[in-house]
Amino acid sequence: MDATFEERIRAAYAAFVAGDLDATLAHISPEIVFINPEYAVDGGTATGLPALRGALDRLHENFLELSIEIGEILEAPGAVVVTSRWRGEGRVSGAPIDQMLTHVFDCTGGRVVKWRWFRSQAEGREAAGL
Repeated sequence: MDATFEERIRAAYAAFVAGDLDATLAHISPEIVFINPEYAVDGGTATGLPALRGALDRLHENFLELSIEIGEILEAPGAVVVTSRWRGEGRVSGAPIDQMLTHVFDCTGGRVVKWRWFRSQAEGREAAGL
């Protein structure tokens, strides 16, 4: 994987944690397809940058002290698979979260055109064709 591309991925996650959604979404296609699995609170598909921005805003609204630790970044055919550990606290419930998530970013021309996430690395790898 190109070192610059990996740096962009890490920078986007860091920007998200910092609340800088403009930087987070800098390499996302305006026609992005964001797919939440059926087991997600907001399961289903959202299309377009405004819909994705809304979903990311809701994450910040629902959690305090959110941190993300990148674990593994893998290349797949036409995609990148990122495994990360998310920690935080529910804003209303106060319940702690400590969860591993896997994101699959399908890319075309250096931009993310589809973003899928999964609770397990195995699900993400399978979805990416690994």
